[in-house]
Amino acid sequence: MIETRNLIAKIATNNDEIEACKRLRHRIFLRGLNEGIGFSEQGVKLDEDIYDSLAEHIILIDRKRLCKGLNNYAVGTCRLIVGGASDGPNHFYSNSEFVIDSLVKSRNLFLEVGRSCVDHEYRDGLALYLLWLAFLKYLENKEVEIVFGVASFKGNSPYEFNHALSFLHYNHLSKKITVPARSEGFLKLNQMAEKHINVQQAKKQLPSLLKTYLSFGGQIGEGAFVDRQLKTIDIFVFAEKSNIISKYKIR
Repeated sequence: MIETRNLIAKIATNNDEIEACKRLRHRIFLRGLNEGIGFSEQGVKLDEDIYDSLAEHIILIDRKRLCKGLNNYAVGTCRLIVGGASDGPNHFYSNSEFVIDSLVKSRNLFLEVGRSCVDHEYRDGLALYLLWLAFLKYLENKEVEIVFGVASFKGNSPYEFNHALSFLHYNHLSKKITVPARSEGFLKLNQMAEKHINVQQAKKQLPSLLKTYLSFGGQIGEGAFVDRQLKTIDIFVFAEKSNIISKYKIR
C-alpha cells in the first residue's frame, strides 16, 4: 500500500473495491456507448469481461470520496493478469486482438497489464506516479519474465496518428517475436515512408503508456488493431521485467 494525505494506491482486496474499479473503467471507457456494458444487481454500470475473474486490480482511492460514502471513490486502476506458457494465449485479453502464441511460447511466466485509467479530475503527476509505484511493487514480487499489454490511440482514423504509427513500425517493431494484429481489425503501421516521418510530431502523438514501455526497451507487435467499439487504435507492446527493474532500480 502506498499512501498520501488524500490518496491510497493498493491491490483491491474485496468485491466492493473491485466493483469500484469496474465503475471507473465504465466512466472512462464506455460512457456514451451502448455495447459491452455490464450491470450490477443495483443497476450500476460496470466495465467487465471474462478476464476480470483471472485478474488482480490496482485501485487508487480518494479518501475524501470514500469517507463521504460516494461510490466513485476509485480514481485510478489497472488490471493485472499473471499467466504462464501452460495457460496458453487465451488466458490473456490481448489475445482477442493480437495473435500472441509465439510470445507465450517464448518464456515461462508473463504479466499482462490492461484496462488502465485515471479519473479525469486526477490526471496530474501525483495520481499517475502513485499508480506506477503500486505497479512496480507488485511486479517486484512476481516471478514473471515478460510484461505486456495493449496501448491505445484514441480514435479510429490512422491519418491522425500517421507519423507515430510509422515511427513505431520503423523503430520499435519486434524482430525476434512476431505478434500480429488479428485480421478482422488489422491496420498497417507503416502509413508513410520512413523519410517522411516528422519524429517530433510522432513522439507528441504517442500515448503516455506506450512511451513508458518504450523507455525501458519495449517492442511492439506487427500492425495495429482497430477497436471500433471503444473507438481506439491499439498497439501490442511488451518488455522484459529485468529491463523495468534495472531502469527504475526497484529495491
